Amino acid sequence: MLGSSPRFFAGCVGALFAASLSTGLPTASDAAEAAEDGARSILLTPGMDYFGGDYETLKGVDLEACRDACLEDNRCSAFTFNSKAGWCFLKASASDARPFPDAVSGRVRIGQTTVSSPDLAASRSVELRFLPRGELDAARKLAARIAEAAPREQAPASLAAEARRAAANNPQRAADIYAAALRLSPDNRSLWLDLARTAMAAEPSDWQARQIFKQDATAAAVNAYWRSEGASDRADALVVLSRTLAERDDWRPAIRSLRASLALVEDASVRAEYDRLIGEHGFRVTGNEVDSDAASPRICLQFSDPLARDRGQLADFVRVTDRTDLPIEVEARQICIDGVEHGARYRIQVRAGLPAADGETLAKTSDLEIFVRDRAPMVRFLGRAYVLPAGGDPAIPVVSVNTDRIDAAVYRIGDRALGSAVASGRFRQQLSTWDAN
Repeated sequence: MLGSSPRFFAGCVGALFAASLSTGLPTASDAAEAAEDGARSILLTPGMDYFGGDYETLKGVDLEACRDACLEDNRCSAFTFNSKAGWCFLKASASDARPFPDAVSGRVRIGQTTVSSPDLAASRSVELRFLPRGELDAARKLAARIAEAAPREQAPASLAAEARRAAANNPQRAADIYAAALRLSPDNRSLWLDLARTAMAAEPSDWQARQIFKQDATAAAVNAYWRSEGASDRADALVVLSRTLAERDDWRPAIRSLRASLALVEDASVRAEYDRLIGEHGFRVTGNEVDSDAASPRICLQFSDPLARDRGQLADFVRVTDRTDLPIEVEARQICIDGVEHGARYRIQVRAGLPAADGETLAKTSDLEIFVRDRAPMVRFLGRAYVLPAGGDPAIPVVSVNTDRIDAAVYRIGDRALGSAVASGRFRQQLSTWDAN
């Protein structure tokens, strides 16, 4: 019998290696899992290119035409469709799968209505490159630990029902029961999703135990995704995966997981969740700083993440309305606009698509209105100290900014006091408030 200790999950983590779904991939209807045509059907995988094996190239076609062409040709074992170029590459083999952002690949299945578990896991693993390798290893270890646990003398359906009853009041116990059910039914994606949700909801009093449950929630969600075949099932698993990552403040893969889900199925509530994550934790403009007290002021736009290292074209993503003469300088985490003037207002647009160093791009265009205020009033001497002549017309030069009056005090040191002033080091030096007093 599985105990309720969180240590059960601590050793139950593991995975397969993966690659990513990209933005701009087909939506659910385009990337539906399979299109049946008699004994031949197609398994589609977004974001992957089957390298080599080409025997014919069709140009100016869409995904559906590419898929149909492969189904109708018995020579075709697979295809890769370049969604950006509209080219379809029919292939006699599909042995070398490589991630490619603008590609959708299809593999022919003959006489199968479902995919075997190893084939399915291999197909799914290509779509998860956005996850750190450690998360994938954790998912595989979790599946192995569950498989090695002693079985309970109940059917999986009975254990699942028991876990659902426990979930509301004791998610930690429910997670253990779902794990016991998975020991008997390891390919049940619904049980993996339930395990992910309950492990995420578990809140043991010990901080370290809570972190273990959160990690295992992510591992369970990965296992659910590996066992998801249809586009809708995969999208649901990616949403749960995103939430487990967000629970751990792992924002970047959480955002990418939701993006992958939306590439499969466009859902209004998921889109709203994605927009919220992007706005709060994605690559974005975080603020601006105006160096208005400098003689030559400038405006600097600040970003949440380092900008792409190849900064040659990044200035093209920033535009100042009605001005094309202002120099734009790109730095590590900010873009600065020089040549602005005091007392002027500037409308600045940062265009969507601006790349960060890690490959993320600015999701939405930002329109900013920034005022460069006048310099703050300031007064200073040109030198450090002065000794005025006894006669004539003595003067002390003063530089002022935005003020025509200063409050000054002049101290006279008598002849007899000069010696002590020199000895104390105050002669020809700045006077502190204490020295002046």
